[in-house]
Formats: sequence, structure tokens, C-alpha cells
Amino acid sequence: MQKIKEDQGFKDNKIEVKNRSLMQILDKDLKCYSKTGLKISDFIESLKHKSFGVLLVFLSIPSALPIPAPGYSTPFGIILALIGFQILCSKESLQLPPKIQNINFSPKLCEKVLHSLYKFLNRTEKFIKPRMSFMTNKYCLMLIGLAIIIMSLLMIIPIPGTNTLPAMVIFLLAIGMCENDGLIITLGFLLGILSLIFYIFAFFGIATFVQSFFS
Repeated sequence: MQKIKEDQGFKDNKIEVKNRSLMQILDKDLKCYSKTGLKISDFIESLKHKSFGVLLVFLSIPSALPIPAPGYSTPFGIILALIGFQILCSKESLQLPPKIQNINFSPKLCEKVLHSLYKFLNRTEKFIKPRMSFMTNKYCLMLIGLAIIIMSLLMIIPIPGTNTLPAMVIFLLAIGMCENDGLIITLGFLLGILSLIFYIFAFFGIATFVQSFFS
């Protein structure tokens, strides 16, 4: 009987977390981390299924806004790619290697990220709402996972000033996932296509320049 109650309590908590908005999650689950720092394993444990979207937001926002946090794009890009792969594979719970789960974000970084996220949500909250629910079905989520992987790989490229655009794509897709907002997800996909076109032209331009320099 006790086990049944515990299982029911876990299910109720999972449903509650899933149905909360991102602002509610910030107030209830993440606000304290601006003073204590944040360990990824604690993040995943407290947010359960919702950890996919919220962790994507948390890791993409330093490059997307951008927040003064130099050097984070490459390691964060690797973690984002791993999360994207699990979304592509339709995983129900987020599972990361132990070394990544043990990563601690400093209180200073958490404060910067959460402050910037609060400002963003306060300005955009009235425009973000649950809609176009078909954009969060299984197959669209797989496309989101693939898009996140591609954008993460672009973030990892060590070229100064080139990580903001793909990080913004991931940020929009993650916000859409957290808030069940299919319109925001669609905007993320459109920005992702523009980002790919930009990078294709940029790489082509670099290749042409290098070829002409050595010819």
C-alpha cells in the first residue's frame, strides 16, 4: 500500500511539473540556484520529463542573448547535442554520462542565466502560450532533436561571433517545448533554416578565399 502511494505521488509530481509554465518552474525549482549553484544531476532529478526543455534553455541562453560568459559555447554545445540526440531517439527521461551529470554551474553563472531568462520571459510572456499542439507530437519532437544536434555542432565550431544564431534557434525550440507553443517551435525551425543558409554561404566564402589565397 505504501509503495502504491509513493508511485502515485511520483506520477502526480511528474504531471504537475509537466503542466507548469517555464516562469513557474523558475520560481519554484530554479530560483534558489542563483545563490547555491546548480548540479546537472539535481536539475534532471527535480524536473523529470520537463528537464529536456528547461536544460536546453539554460544551456543555450548564454550564447543566444548573449550573456557575458566566454568559453561556454563549446562545452555547452556538446551537452546540447547529447540532449538533442536523446530527443531524436524519443527518450522519455533525460540520461547523460556521469561526468556531465556531475558538472556544477557556479552561483555567478546561474544568477546571470536566471536573471536574463526572467527579463526575457517578463517581456514575452504574453506572446507565449500553448497552441499548435501538433508541433509537439512524436515526429515533430524528433525533428526538433535533429535540429538541435545540427545547431549544437555549429555552436561548437571555434569561430568567434558565430554561435549566437544557432544558440538562438535552440533557445526558441526549447522555449516552445517548455510552453507547448507550436508557433515558437515553427519560428525556431525557420530561423534554423536561415542559419544553415548563412553558414553554407559563410563556409563557401571562406573556402573560396583560402583557395584564391594559395592559388
